[in-house]
Amino acid sequence: MDAITTVQELDRKRIRAMIARDADSLYALLADDLFYIHASSAKDNKHSLIHALLSGALIYKVIDLSEVESRDLGDQVILIGKARVTVLASGQRSDSFERFSSCWVRRDDRWQMLGWQSTLLAD
Repeated sequence: MDAITTVQELDRKRIRAMIARDADSLYALLADDLFYIHASSAKDNKHSLIHALLSGALIYKVIDLSEVESRDLGDQVILIGKARVTVLASGQRSDSFERFSSCWVRRDDRWQMLGWQSTLLAD
């Protein structure tokens, strides 16, 4: 399987794990030095993101990606596209359309997500 296909499959698994709040899968899929920039501009690292999911402070209901483009840069794969996201953050529901970019890196023969950044799109 080529790098892009592998990363796209792993990203779908990451999305399912975030919605299910599956910490074991997320610990494997997210790099220890992850940076995760939400569309709200809040920033998380691997541990704070997983903690927010497990505590219920952050509950993803929908993460639906579209128009995804991929770039294979050797030991990195970049994904860019659009996302429709429904999340409960501190009990407040938010429905948004976002433009995102994510970076996956191959280290020690495995792929992990190193970064995510999203920006709100106008309605």
